Amino acid sequence: MKWLCKFYLKLIGWKIGSVLDPSIKKCVLVAAPHTSNWDYPIALATLYACGVQVRFLAKNSLFRFPLGILMRATGGIPVDRSKHNNLVDSMVHMFSERDELILMIPAEGTRSYVKEWKSGFYHTASSHCFRIP
Repeated sequence: MKWLCKFYLKLIGWKIGSVLDPSIKKCVLVAAPHTSNWDYPIALATLYACGVQVRFLAKNSLFRFPLGILMRATGGIPVDRSKHNNLVDSMVHMFSERDELILMIPAEGTRSYVKEWKSGFYHTASSHCFRIP
């Protein structure tokens, strides 16, 4: 998979620098600005090419057959944006259950232009499980 992602990035003219320190086992990656459908394949290809296994949030309508197979296989977590469902609490719980988790969250919560980012990524990242004693 790694070589395929590197080939894809080279094909579209991208070069990879350093992405993430390999010693980091838990973090929230802020995906911003999320303005295009191309953000998904380019971001995932870059992370996979660097050996980073990432999970990411995406709207639940993208998880229907057949696209849902790809979304889940690449680390997608479906989110129902039509209702409030304690998503931050769920994400914090995911971090507390795992020794390693790199979670990519789109700060805007949409591909459309917004004046202010949603704050869920901040609250997830600043939760008690990330505080250094």
